[in-house]
Amino acid sequence: GRQPIGALLANFSGRSYGRLILLIILINGSVNISAAYFTPFMLHGLDLSYARFTILNGAIVVARVLSSSYWGEIARTYGNRRALQVSAVLLIPLSSLWIVSDNFAYLIGLQLLAGFAWAGFELSTFLNLFDCTDDHNRAQVLSIYNLLNGVLIVAGSLFGGTVLRALGDGGYMYIFLLSSAGRAVTVIALAKGVGVRRRLHEHSFANVFTRVI
Repeated sequence: GRQPIGALLANFSGRSYGRLILLIILINGSVNISAAYFTPFMLHGLDLSYARFTILNGAIVVARVLSSSYWGEIARTYGNRRALQVSAVLLIPLSSLWIVSDNFAYLIGLQLLAGFAWAGFELSTFLNLFDCTDDHNRAQVLSIYNLLNGVLIVAGSLFGGTVLRALGDGGYMYIFLLSSAGRAVTVIALAKGVGVRRRLHEHSFANVFTRVI
């Protein structure tokens, strides 16, 4: 039968699904420090036209669609946990790279990179959640994940909004940097032991990361 919620939450961070959920929700929380504020930044901070704004948003969607099958192959070849680790590392600098340049070609390239990284992270998140659960606890674990993920997304957005409100337009740079810093701390603290290891020889993170790059 199904385990009670209390049993699932006991020693949560010590369980394979607990560490995985903590990694994912903390990354999503960090991402949402800045995520909600890219639209006003592009339209008002960078003063982009609606046409260029649409192109940039389209670029990330195109990159996600085109790279999904590639990430599926990476997961099959090197394992779901390696795909998650590599894609999570690729997510780290994305928000802070927005303060490097406002060149439109650069921003398109940045959006294509973001779409590529997010395709890998979303696919490997799904695959790893299945790896770390079984038929007896999957529904409950996914419910816990969805609840905590929602809380962290709201918390991240409120934190970013508070910083932006306090600093005005100059706050964009800070929330972008804080978003990247939060992702980096989360990945460094939690990514190493996340997921289910392959029974046979597992390629090193460095090897898989280099191949993906």
